[in-house]
Amino acid sequence: MAQWGQLKLLDPKYQEQVQQLYDDSFPMDIRQCLSKWIESIDWDYVAVEESLATVRFHDLLAQLDDQHSRFALEKNLLRQHNIRKFKRNFQDHFQEDPVHMAMIISRNLKEEQRILAAAKSIETDRENTQTSMVLEKQKLDNKVKDMKNKVQEADQNIKSLEYLQDEHDFKLNTLKNREHEINGLTPKQLEHEKLLIVEMCFKLKFKRGEVVGQLAEVLNMAEAVQSDLISEELPKWKKRQQSSCIGGPPNACLDQLQNWFTAVAESLQQVRQQLKELQELEQKYTYDNDPITQQKGLLEGRALALFRNLLERSLVVERQPCMPTHPQRPLVLQTKMQFTVKLRFLVKLQEFNNKLKKLLEQRVPGKGKKEGPLIVTEELHSICFESELRQSGLEIKLEAISLPIVVISHISQLPSGWASILWYNMLTSEPQNLEFFLSPPTVSWGQLSEVLSWQFSSVTKRGLNDEQLDKPVFHAVEPYTKKELSAVSLPDIIRTYKVMAAENIPENPLRFLYPDIPKDKAFGKYYARASEASEPMDVESPNGTGYIKTFFISVSEVHPSGPVLHCWRGKS
Repeated sequence: MAQWGQLKLLDPKYQEQVQQLYDDSFPMDIRQCLSKWIESIDWDYVAVEESLATVRFHDLLAQLDDQHSRFALEKNLLRQHNIRKFKRNFQDHFQEDPVHMAMIISRNLKEEQRILAAAKSIETDRENTQTSMVLEKQKLDNKVKDMKNKVQEADQNIKSLEYLQDEHDFKLNTLKNREHEINGLTPKQLEHEKLLIVEMCFKLKFKRGEVVGQLAEVLNMAEAVQSDLISEELPKWKKRQQSSCIGGPPNACLDQLQNWFTAVAESLQQVRQQLKELQELEQKYTYDNDPITQQKGLLEGRALALFRNLLERSLVVERQPCMPTHPQRPLVLQTKMQFTVKLRFLVKLQEFNNKLKKLLEQRVPGKGKKEGPLIVTEELHSICFESELRQSGLEIKLEAISLPIVVISHISQLPSGWASILWYNMLTSEPQNLEFFLSPPTVSWGQLSEVLSWQFSSVTKRGLNDEQLDKPVFHAVEPYTKKELSAVSLPDIIRTYKVMAAENIPENPLRFLYPDIPKDKAFGKYYARASEASEPMDVESPNGTGYIKTFFISVSEVHPSGPVLHCWRGKS
């Protein structure tokens, strides 16, 4: 696909970067309508061959004439007008310097390629991340599927065990009755029946051991999946929720978490029911070293502990506290103002319907410094939601705690409160560090720039581009020689140093000696002459020569290729 065609398929934030490449000197309209012709030429070569640049300049004018003729046939007056204007502008700007035009086109094409490469790199990273997430999801899905299959397999084996035990009991009782009948079995027949019952008894014992082993394996699998959910997946979701609260990517994985939590809970409930069925079989028939008798208590305890542990962590704050009047500023609440919050119980079982007691809200205040309280917008609080689940003699206390909130008394405090929420959720994944601002950590530019982009994106639907997020640029000045330092001392160079800024206006960027000592305070005593502010406004030289006195100052011009040091003669 042609380069311009690829650019048109990019996300808006990259297309905005392309738009910034073009202005009135070379409009984007021309780039688009002549894209095929422009991309067919090696502009790098044209930019170094003046005669060829002249030819290409006239080719461009001819291309514009062709476009004008086409629009004339279409009776498109506006496009005809624009083409005429573009042609006049090109003639004004590049008639005498066609190489400049070639350099602009060459530069823009390279910048377009850079933007395409950056977009492709980001897209590749995104695809890799999504692929990794999909693989992790599939891995956990497979674990859950294997666990459910093992539960079903154990269920079938228990049914088979029940049938085998019923058959064993029937044959044993039948044999006992026929032993006392007058016309009963012959000794040979009796011996044969006893051997069949013994064989059946061995099968029964083997089957019991197999079923008990399967239930133990199911609990091992459930424990592994539950550990993944509680130790990895749930904290990951909470971290993504933190990011989404401050404008980051939306968090949309809670339904999947609920499916996984529910699947584990269902499996544990089935195991508990299967253990009850084994207990009934044990009551009908048991023997020495019966695996049901030996393992039943241990398995019941494990199943109940896993089930309780899962439920205790299944209540989550799905949508953090937020004032309805400021939906894009969650976690900042104003006194005497209502707020909304949404909770979700991740175990969705029918037998739990209407079993949850009413939620209770409890606010947990933050702590101030010992030597004095924090300012209001740095005091962090949290809201604790409590409930209780009662089902079949089981009582489980449930609790969910919000992310730290800031409570304000007036809407004018909202910006400061929101800044605290940004800082907290940007720098820590600890959900309940209410003393965070007693010793807040520093932030890197990479972290801050990403969050700033999120803020713009959440309001304007467009984040900041790479140019707007560039890190501060440091320029190294060309070292001074002994000859230069003998003419002007280093303190005076520091005092008068200039950088050519916009419109060739020299500015002195040197303000402080690291970290914060004013330049004149640090070097003033070494200056060779008084400061400019204290100099008299005499225009005549003291020696009466009639010349205005001159002195040297150092000036740097920052070019695309890097800083170059120049000497500039100033006048006083």
